[in-house]
Amino acid sequence: MTEVEPVRSSVPPSHGDGHDGHEAGDRTGAPSAEQEVAEQIAHFAHWLPEQRPLGVFVHMNPLGPFENRSFHAVCEAATRIRGARTTLAPERYRELRDSRRIRPEDIAIAQKRLALTSRPVLERLPVSEKKALLFSKAAPELAVEAAELVNSFLLRLLPSFLDLGSALFPMPGREGGFVNVLRRMARMPLAVPEPWLGGLRARLGGPDTTSLQLIVSCLEKRGQRDTAWPSIIHEAMFALPGYAGMVNRLEHVPGECPAGVKVALVDYVAARLVVEELALLEITRRLFGRKATLETLAGSLAPMPRPRGAFWSTDLAAFQDAYEEDYVRSFVGAITMGLEIDPTRLSDGGTVPEVQMLVCIDDRLESIRRHIEETLPSWQTYGSAGFFGVALLHRAPLSLDETPSCPAPVTPERRVTEVLPDAAAADLKRARQRSRFFSAAIGDDASRSALGGIVASFANFVRAPRTVMQLLMPQLFIEPAHDFEGTRLEYDASKDPKGFTLEQQATLVRGNLANIGLLKGFARWVMVVAHGSMGTNNPFLSGYQCGACGGQRGGINARVFCAFANDPEVRKLLVTKGVDIPAETIFLPGEHDTSLDVIRWFDLEKLPVGRRAEVGELAQKLETPLSKNLKERSRRFLDIPLDAPIPDAVARVRRRGVDYAETRPEYNHATNAACVIGRRALTRGIFLDRRPFLVSYDPRTDDENHSTLERLMAAPLPVCAGISHEYYFATMDSQRWGSGTKLPHNVQGLLGVSNGADGDLRPGLWTQTTEIHEPIRLVTIIDAEPEAVTQVLERLPPVRNLAVNAWIHVFACSPSGRGFYRWVGQAFEPYDAQAHALFEVSSSLKACMHTRENVAPCFVVGDEAHSEDPS
Repeated sequence: MTEVEPVRSSVPPSHGDGHDGHEAGDRTGAPSAEQEVAEQIAHFAHWLPEQRPLGVFVHMNPLGPFENRSFHAVCEAATRIRGARTTLAPERYRELRDSRRIRPEDIAIAQKRLALTSRPVLERLPVSEKKALLFSKAAPELAVEAAELVNSFLLRLLPSFLDLGSALFPMPGREGGFVNVLRRMARMPLAVPEPWLGGLRARLGGPDTTSLQLIVSCLEKRGQRDTAWPSIIHEAMFALPGYAGMVNRLEHVPGECPAGVKVALVDYVAARLVVEELALLEITRRLFGRKATLETLAGSLAPMPRPRGAFWSTDLAAFQDAYEEDYVRSFVGAITMGLEIDPTRLSDGGTVPEVQMLVCIDDRLESIRRHIEETLPSWQTYGSAGFFGVALLHRAPLSLDETPSCPAPVTPERRVTEVLPDAAAADLKRARQRSRFFSAAIGDDASRSALGGIVASFANFVRAPRTVMQLLMPQLFIEPAHDFEGTRLEYDASKDPKGFTLEQQATLVRGNLANIGLLKGFARWVMVVAHGSMGTNNPFLSGYQCGACGGQRGGINARVFCAFANDPEVRKLLVTKGVDIPAETIFLPGEHDTSLDVIRWFDLEKLPVGRRAEVGELAQKLETPLSKNLKERSRRFLDIPLDAPIPDAVARVRRRGVDYAETRPEYNHATNAACVIGRRALTRGIFLDRRPFLVSYDPRTDDENHSTLERLMAAPLPVCAGISHEYYFATMDSQRWGSGTKLPHNVQGLLGVSNGADGDLRPGLWTQTTEIHEPIRLVTIIDAEPEAVTQVLERLPPVRNLAVNAWIHVFACSPSGRGFYRWVGQAFEPYDAQAHALFEVSSSLKACMHTRENVAPCFVVGDEAHSEDPS
């Protein structure tokens, strides 16, 4: 492990005033030992990996707590604190330079800029005292043996202690915390069978001994307070960083913590240090005899050469900046070329479209929007955060539990309940009773007893044929989800105190329509299409769902938004808010499955009889763009030939979502690289290869305070940046920032995955979703004047940090025709956006079906509906 400096470089020693260092502090105001330990733990906790449990997994920046510091300075520090790479390997950069993906002139510019940029070194590392009892100072074989003893014991307990519902029996005593669980086990016969842990009960002390007191007593035996304690604490916290990070997460997010369980990082550190002490004592006695002490071991240690791990240099940072500049140039240049080819593209066409479709800002939906617009040019698409501005608590039929369906930072207060008709509710209740009965008699619950386990084992033979059939012929089991179908929604505040009032409904509808700039010119149909993903045998399934819905399918949000917008009383209130929706306009809710590429429609029974037939016609029109979207996605899968006919590609892609053995049902957000906050006219007609998040925003409908832009930069932009950063770092080092390959993963306590049966939790992204990703910080283009963006950033310090500290690339595209501006340092500077030469292609498929690699932006011309089928 790496040694790290303490939060305070020096602490005055005790002055002999009767305090032993464990009290509140001495007369000089210096912190007590316990205070300093608590500060050290809180300090290092920021560097621990952070990930939500599997059921609510969403993407986030693994270095999010440090966005207020320079990007490159944080990356340099992370290579030491986390031991993880934050750049590509030098040989990879040389390959990219030789292939002209990196230009020598860009390298020179980046080197000059980095040389002139002040980057204070974070977490400067001191040298510990010679006798400090650190694992990093021990011989490798001794350190490995001690770590194996400690980890094997803790890994037997942590999954059960933090379990979120997978264990047959909950661990007793969890309400008292992890240290008290150890105390309880140490008193029970055979609960701790390891002989070397025979002194655990005495070492833990009684319940009046706090975790901080335990930590201090352990540290005092292993080194000096000023020079050794910080490094010992760091080693303890990063020995099992996955579990330490999860403990830290659950401590600070009670809603994700197992009910009634006391989870605290200080308890985990105390337990680990106590167990480490006993393991080191065991090894000491093996080496030097039974009378040897830890001081004996410490005196025998000498600094050992450690293998060199990850490293960072200014040259590597310059190569990375130059690498990203190539995409910046092509992406911004493509939009510039589009504006030069058609200077009128930003002006209103003056005609009302046949259909207006709202989809999520998700980068995976860039391609379906493009195919719809190519195939159905009279349709208009918008990008809105996938919860459509309606943060809610969702209660499923016959359920008492409530699931938030909104972005992670939002705490919903309003509830929506799904209610089944009486007959359907009775059928569902009977089905659940049957399921519980069979589970208790011959299913999983039966395994809790010896006889039941035998019966359940034989019962599995009855279920085996279906499982074998799905393994061999998964295409027979393709079926879209049925969530949110056939129910009635209850959300009226007059019936449910936690429901929505009419005023709240109107405000939410008006707010989301204002965000996307759709306040007039409504089409006959406004489709509000959420998204979700089909997956089988996939512990990370929530990561494929809608991040704006908290890792859930977004269909319920689409249904609720449309129910609000279709309500005549709500529309009357909207008129008073300046939004007059024609009576013939119907908001139609749907959900797009991004794995199967099918769209389900909801609440069709509520439509007038004459309009239901229209839905069938519209759905039929969507079949072509959905099929072409599947064909485009198929090029990323090596087992599907590039020249496969569209029907064959469709069938082969769809079977991936139900195949038990498939590790890549879809590539999720892989290849994301950009974000556009602006009018669709900026990017319509340009093939962008599923790389940008598209957030609809019309600066012409915003107020003088740029309130709409502020909302979009405050919420969707950080979400898109977090996704980008997680992919960035997981691609740089798939073992330390990511979770490695999915093949050996096992689910642990519904928290996360481990390699094998008892490894550490593996936070981050799995290799199968990063292997085709190019690590590029988010290139953000905002359709607004630079002065407007600057004003908004001043009101949003966290977002301003992203720009000032170079965590993202920020550009302003002036709606008045002043060109592009780039954020450099503390302000915008004019940017010479050279028009990027665009290949002209007749369709998106013509642009990309010749390669599996990323494709540079292309200009799509011609009528795709009549163009030759490339397959």
